[in-house]
Amino acid sequence: IGPRKHLEEVKVPLQVDLEGVGSNLVDHPRVACKWASKLRGLNPMTLFSHVEANLYAASPWNEGPPDIQIQQDHVRTNEDLLLDPPVSTGFNLKPHCVRPFSSGTVRLRNNDPFEKPLIDPAYLSDERDLNCIVEGIKVCRKVVEQAAFDGIRGEELSPGSEIQTDKELRDWVRANVDTGYHPVGTCKIGNELDPMSVVGPELKVHRVNKLRVVDASVMPVIPNGNTQAATFAIAEKGAEMILAASSRDTK
Repeated sequence: IGPRKHLEEVKVPLQVDLEGVGSNLVDHPRVACKWASKLRGLNPMTLFSHVEANLYAASPWNEGPPDIQIQQDHVRTNEDLLLDPPVSTGFNLKPHCVRPFSSGTVRLRNNDPFEKPLIDPAYLSDERDLNCIVEGIKVCRKVVEQAAFDGIRGEELSPGSEIQTDKELRDWVRANVDTGYHPVGTCKIGNELDPMSVVGPELKVHRVNKLRVVDASVMPVIPNGNTQAATFAIAEKGAEMILAASSRDTK
């Protein structure tokens, strides 16, 4: 089930031609701005944890919901992880582009189902995403420059104080962009008249009997924030529809 041309290229027999399968891969690209911390030991800026704060901001050209999300966590080294409790010697502010314009693909490497797929997120293929992250770095620096950080803020480790101009920041982002771990969209929901949609409103795969997709891949557009809650909602609704269909079938 998928795009005819691609399946023919990898010699997989076609059952249903659905052009949208594996397309529309969208994620929140991000980078990590890192600072050393003046504090040592057990303190709020060096305790080993995950994301402890979120900040939403808007780029100067943004219209609508915020397009920048900044998460705070910790700079960690292998030595940090050996401590009990594990601590860290610095902190990150990670600007994400949460209204990205770039989209990528998931494709088959060959017809061996045990081979890893070819995943191309195509980060920053639309320059608007690059510009968004650069603006996010500027917001991170403004936050850390505040007086409240005077007793905490150490050296800027990355991008580093030597990286200042927009061109330097853009080059640094291109070299350091990473996933925000929010991939969605490769089986997007939509009307069957949309040639790129894969599932309908009941999450049933178009033109396939008794097959549904119930995960973040059905999102046609990525939320401008963490995807976990939206994925839970899809799962709850999908389970509800499956149970309702099963009940009807047994009557």
